[in-house]
Amino acid sequence: MATPSELEILEKDIRQRLDGTPYKSKSLQRLTGGSANFTYIVYLETPLLDGTEEVVIKHGENFVASNPKFPLATSRCVCHLLGHI
Repeated sequence: MATPSELEILEKDIRQRLDGTPYKSKSLQRLTGGSANFTYIVYLETPLLDGTEEVVIKHGENFVASNPKFPLATSRCVCHLLGHI
């Protein structure tokens, strides 16, 4: 499992990547479960045009979320909505 400081850095990076998009975050909440990716509820700073106020994102790193010592290629990830941000 990533350390609290590693998670803080990761979440800061996610928030920065979302800045300048319709998905700019007011806050993130990490969801538990799963092992390969990091999954978050993103509470949006501004609702989307359809009124959506929160979205779920999965974030992949080059390691397994539940075990940073286990490498896992991010080439397996495809983002269908945002592209690679």
